[in-house]
Amino acid sequence: MESSDIERVLLPIIKKEELELVEIKIAGNIKHPLIKVFLDKEGGITVNECAEVSSQLNAVLSVEYDDIDYRLEVSSPGLDRPLKEKKDFMRCKGKNVLLTYREKDGKISKITGKVVDITENCVNIKNINNTVISVCYNDIIKANLEIRF
Repeated sequence: MESSDIERVLLPIIKKEELELVEIKIAGNIKHPLIKVFLDKEGGITVNECAEVSSQLNAVLSVEYDDIDYRLEVSSPGLDRPLKEKKDFMRCKGKNVLLTYREKDGKISKITGKVVDITENCVNIKNINNTVISVCYNDIIKANLEIRF
């Protein structure tokens, strides 16, 4: 059971419901996996929508993986959702993000700053020194919205 196989099975339902698949995580052991599906949409997804989609996804998974005793969780990605693609950074333009990335020389670096521009291949982040750093999506290891309380 791979997340790419699960994605292939679930994507038609998710698209039909006009939702965005943010991420699939598989935890636990191979005989009793926990499948976590994170969904979103413009304006956010409600608990009722998660429950409704969960029953649809469960019906498909139970046929596809009838020999596996899995558990399914469907939820929103939350405030600290991972940022991976151009569309994710578009949603965060003007907001602060925490970003870990691989530099050209292979060194791993971290930056905290405001998303100031998004191009086809890169996101531009202005750090606290007002320096703009351009990071290509392919070089991003991890990125999340910075949450301040």
